[in-house]
Amino acid sequence: MPFTDITAAPALLPYVPSMLELVQRCMADEDKQESLIRMSMGLVGDLSDTFPNGQIKQYLLVEWLSAALRQKTRVSA
Repeated sequence: MPFTDITAAPALLPYVPSMLELVQRCMADEDKQESLIRMSMGLVGDLSDTFPNGQIKQYLLVEWLSAALRQKTRVSA
């Protein structure tokens, strides 16, 4: 569930790079399980929902995340 308290959401901004770094490390693990992929992509989705006005766009437009999303699509199909 996204962080819906709009007044407190900006307090998360300084932590977004660290959260996405953790997602990147999880996705790079060759022994990752489907549940880890789902939770990692869920966090990315929740962050996107929390900041719908592009506040974290620069963090989401990185190649490793695009590759992870393509991989997730292949796993789900």
